Amino acid sequence: MRKLTSALLLCFFVLAVQGYAKDPVLNAQVLNATYVALGYETAQGFISEFDKEAFVSAKIQPADREALNNIHDGLAEWKRYTVAIRPGEAELLIAVRSGRLGSVTGGVLIGSVPGATRGPSGGVAPVFGSELGPPHDYLAVYAADRGREGARLWVKSEDDGLVGKNPPLFVDFKDQVEALAKKYPKH
Repeated sequence: MRKLTSALLLCFFVLAVQGYAKDPVLNAQVLNATYVALGYETAQGFISEFDKEAFVSAKIQPADREALNNIHDGLAEWKRYTVAIRPGEAELLIAVRSGRLGSVTGGVLIGSVPGATRGPSGGVAPVFGSELGPPHDYLAVYAADRGREGARLWVKSEDDGLVGKNPPLFVDFKDQVEALAKKYPKH
C-alpha cells in the first residue's frame, strides 16, 4: 500500500510540474518582497538549505547543492533580494531540484540520532533514500507562509536549467521580475 501511495504521489508531482512549467506568470508579490529563503524541492515539499534534513536527507543530491549555489551567486549579483537564513523571516521561498528521473542513495549519519546505537561521540545510523521526479532541472518560487511554502508564484523547468554561473532558469525568473518592475514602477 505504501508503494502504491508513493507511486501515485510521484505521478501527481510529475504532472503538476509539467502543468505549471509551461508559462509562468509573476504577480506583484515578487516586487514587494525583500527577503527570500533558499532550499530544495522534494516530493514532500520545500526543505530549507539550512534545515537539518537538508544535510542528512538522501533526497538532496550534489547536483541540487550545486544548483542552489548557482542561485546564491545569481542573487548576490542581482542585489534585488536578501537571502534569509530562517525561512520564517522570508517573504519568498526559492526551491531548486536538479533534473533526474530517480535516485537512490545511502550513507551513515554520525551524531545525535534518535534511536541509534550510542557511542562515545553520539549515535550512528544508516541513512537510505530514494526519490523519483521530473527529468528536467526545476526552479520554483513560493510565497512564504511562516516558513512553509504558500502559493506558487512562479515555476519552470528545462534541461540544464540550473547549470553554470548564470543558470538559464534563474536568468528567466530575473528577466521576468525586471520586466514586471518596469511595468509597475514604484512611486
